[in-house]
Amino acid sequence: MAPSKPVTTYTFLGSTQSLCPDCLRVVQTKIIAKGNRVYFRKRCPEHGLREDFICSDRNWFDRYDTALPARLPRHTQVEFFGGYVAVELTKAWLGVRQGTGDAFAVPIAAGLSIGRIGCFLGGCCYGIPTTLPWGVAFKTAPDAGECMRHPVQLYETLFHSAALIALVMLEHRRWVAGQRLKLYLIGYLIYRFITEWIRPEPKVLYGFTAYQIACVFLAILLIGQLRSTGNSDSHSRS
Repeated sequence: MAPSKPVTTYTFLGSTQSLCPDCLRVVQTKIIAKGNRVYFRKRCPEHGLREDFICSDRNWFDRYDTALPARLPRHTQVEFFGGYVAVELTKAWLGVRQGTGDAFAVPIAAGLSIGRIGCFLGGCCYGIPTTLPWGVAFKTAPDAGECMRHPVQLYETLFHSAALIALVMLEHRRWVAGQRLKLYLIGYLIYRFITEWIRPEPKVLYGFTAYQIACVFLAILLIGQLRSTGNSDSHSRS
């Protein structure tokens, strides 16, 4: 009589890496659900199998994408642009005409270029499968690393690093003062719109993702603001 297979008592949600709390060794970890509760199921070679309770609401856990390390919720970048819009609306209401964003452009570019390396090491924010020679197998992907995928985290690191160099040069030469942050954000929106085609994001309208639609509206807003402030500067000089 063949031995019976053990019955799985949980639902597999994904995989990641975490630490054994006893020896702090990095171990492969399954993200599992038992009913509505989420756990990290891990096996340390020295201390054996354990399950760590993570979240009491599976739907909340899935919705806010906190299942993987080093991953921010998808709404974070949208909230960043929303904060920028709120600042500009407040400036318009108060009658502030001077550009205030240049001081933040270089730190933002530096922070994002480093942050995306963290995403790459954490195995989140990966791209779609590719046959290109620099594809990377991500064990945290739904296929558990069977397919080589676009390392879009590194693509974004390259973008922000190039933007950082350009911003430092513009600041050194004192070019486009008051407009550097806007130009950087417009450049990022164009970059993000293009790279959405190689990200596994759901299409929500006419084959476009929600990020692409947001990129179009935000780019129009920023370009309009850029032209408006440019015209104001030319009038003030004349």
